[in-house]
Amino acid sequence: MWFVKDNEVDPREAKASDVAEYIYKVTCLFLVAAAYAAGVCSNARADTDTSTMDSQGYELTLASRSVAQQIDPGIASPQAVKFLQFEVADVNNPGKVPLAFTVHYRPVRGEQSLLGIFSLFPPDNPGRFIIATQGKLEMGGTIVVSLTPLEESEDQKGIRVRLKRISFLRE
Repeated sequence: MWFVKDNEVDPREAKASDVAEYIYKVTCLFLVAAAYAAGVCSNARADTDTSTMDSQGYELTLASRSVAQQIDPGIASPQAVKFLQFEVADVNNPGKVPLAFTVHYRPVRGEQSLLGIFSLFPPDNPGRFIIATQGKLEMGGTIVVSLTPLEESEDQKGIRVRLKRISFLRE
């Protein structure tokens, strides 16, 4: 016998749109995992194609996929920072190629570690995103953000993302 609680949907009565939404969410999770794997495999390249900050923030492209921001000495006790906030201010993604951003922390001494991943939805939509620091931040360390397209496409050449300076949140 099939049991369904009062607030649950009977899977036999699920709408096609519900199934499509579920498949979409699972696919997105898979793509984010693939982006992480691509980011881990390309760590050696992250030092060579780093964007620099101008008055508008950082510009990421396929030619300049990573940005590195050192923890400012003006930040009192970086270990107490709970979240990093990333503001994607502008996106030029004519082919609407799915994009993921991998965030690593590089301490002064020791190994680089993954803090998290975020992705734009829709893929040409700016927004604000937060990543937990896991209490890993130290004075002099560096936050590295890397752009990864999640699909191969001819429309990738025009991809350009404007990322504002990374904010440090204590709550």
